[in-house]
Amino acid sequence: MSAGSPQRIAVLGYCQADGLGDALTRICPQAEVKAWRIGVLDQQVKTDIAAELGRFDLIVSQVKDPNPSAILNADRLREKHRNVVFFPTIIFNGFQPDCIYLRRGGQQVVGALRHMHSAIIAAAFSLGLPQARVARLFNAATYQALGYFDAFAEACDFMLRTLSAEGLDVAPYIDEWRRTDGCFMYTLNHPHMCVLARVAHLVAARAGLVDQDSAVPDDIPDALSDGLHWPVYPEIARRLNLPVGPVVFRRPLHGQARPEEQTPDLPTVIAGQYATYAEIGRAEIASAVPKRILQGLEAALS
Repeated sequence: MSAGSPQRIAVLGYCQADGLGDALTRICPQAEVKAWRIGVLDQQVKTDIAAELGRFDLIVSQVKDPNPSAILNADRLREKHRNVVFFPTIIFNGFQPDCIYLRRGGQQVVGALRHMHSAIIAAAFSLGLPQARVARLFNAATYQALGYFDAFAEACDFMLRTLSAEGLDVAPYIDEWRRTDGCFMYTLNHPHMCVLARVAHLVAARAGLVDQDSAVPDDIPDALSDGLHWPVYPEIARRLNLPVGPVVFRRPLHGQARPEEQTPDLPTVIAGQYATYAEIGRAEIASAVPKRILQGLEAALS
């Protein structure tokens, strides 16, 4: 980092913020880096953060609030601060296309896997299928009907477009991530550190903090590895030339009372999700499931 380079870096984001902050700390070892996960903060804390940002030389933000007047919205920050770099949250569902959020009344539905849900399980409940029948839906015919086999190419296109729109070209690195980690996502929005480190390096290079050809550290602790792990279903894994394993999930390591609950299998997740949905009601769950999933599953069942 040159003498005239920014020395204080603020990172504003969501679940990826800590990992990005850790990566920037290693990539720019002489900088002071502070990361905030703003999604879990109340308005007063956000106001306090906004007041503190004036002391930072570079603000790296993932925040694009639906309300453009939100105090930490990247566009609003640009009105007050000279050096703001925005990049979108990394979303990639090519390995786990069945992994979705469900929202009810503007709030995320919390179930057996916290905020993440199987689209197949939610759609099956919405269509009135008995719980005992659901596990049999996890097969190649269902995945074909739901477009899951096309998800990897579509996810690549989406990630490339959204990042390149902000001047961040990750096209040369997707094959590298696959060689390094195989499946480089834990869930649709939890990338492995190899992804976050590369994006952080691109951000640092764009800001003039490092040379774009400098090495990216490969030993940064992976902040998201302790979170939810969603499996790559065997039929999808085969098509992506990944190791084929059982459909076993891993709940977040923090806050889990009993080790035997840490790695539920598919029947356990189905039972847990059905119990959650039964308390909410079919109509409410159906309204939260993407229509293409409901229609695709109906077509597969007909």
